[in-house]
Amino acid sequence: RAFTVNVAARGCDVTSPAHTYIDFGELSSRDFSAVGSTTSTIPTMISLQCDPNVEINFTLSDQTNPSNRTGIVELTADSTARGLGVQVVNPGSGKFYSLGPDDASDHGINQVWLGQSGPQGGTFNFPLGFRYIRTGEMTAGTATALVGVTLSYQ
Repeated sequence: RAFTVNVAARGCDVTSPAHTYIDFGELSSRDFSAVGSTTSTIPTMISLQCDPNVEINFTLSDQTNPSNRTGIVELTADSTARGLGVQVVNPGSGKFYSLGPDDASDHGINQVWLGQSGPQGGTFNFPLGFRYIRTGEMTAGTATALVGVTLSYQ
């Protein structure tokens, strides 16, 4: 006896740009009084179009150093500045997120529960904020960091 089973995966489509550039403008060492001091947070928004009742999680990863599990994204190799890193924060609370692997598995390392889409699905927005943090002796120059956002749907 043959039968057919249709499985429909639920999830979300990212509707915001795939690559977002955050410009901090020009900064001075005077903007960082000591190791651990930060710039103000620059907010951005990631928008999703979701199926109904999707549990949404995300993991942030350091694309320069994928094994990094701290809360500070390292600068890229072509950066000429030293003594800085980037933190990704919740703009509402100001708390930084710890980094994890570029992995969408359920309950991954440092994965954060974002919320659940409603019974009708639809648009789901979540804010992220970015700030520089002083990590050591500073050297002037260019500073670039690459952060990955991996979404996981359960």
